[in-house]
Amino acid sequence: KAAADAKGQMEAATLKLADMEREARNAQRQATDEKRQREAKEREAASAKIKLSMKEGDAADAEKKVQELKKELQAKEEKLAAAENEVRALRDAVDDAKRTGGDNQRAASAVGDALRAKESE
Repeated sequence: KAAADAKGQMEAATLKLADMEREARNAQRQATDEKRQREAKEREAASAKIKLSMKEGDAADAEKKVQELKKELQAKEEKLAAAENEVRALRDAVDDAKRTGGDNQRAASAVGDALRAKESE
């Protein structure tokens, strides 16, 4: 009877050991799956960081371009203002010449009239 009990206990222990080994394999499989999932998420995060870095680089390049265009625009506005001032000065000079020309023409007419008056005397 003791041998049968021992044999029964041994079979029970063997079954329990087989169950524990199966649980250990399942736990190992689950741990491996979780590790793979974590690694996949880390790769996704690294990829997202790279994409973000690229977008930030693109944004920085775009900002530089905007600043360059603003400088170009300012230079063109300054050239335009200078040209407008030059045009204004030329118009003023033309107006002055017209006024002076008119004064000179009147003076010449008066001198001509005076000469003709002298000649007729």
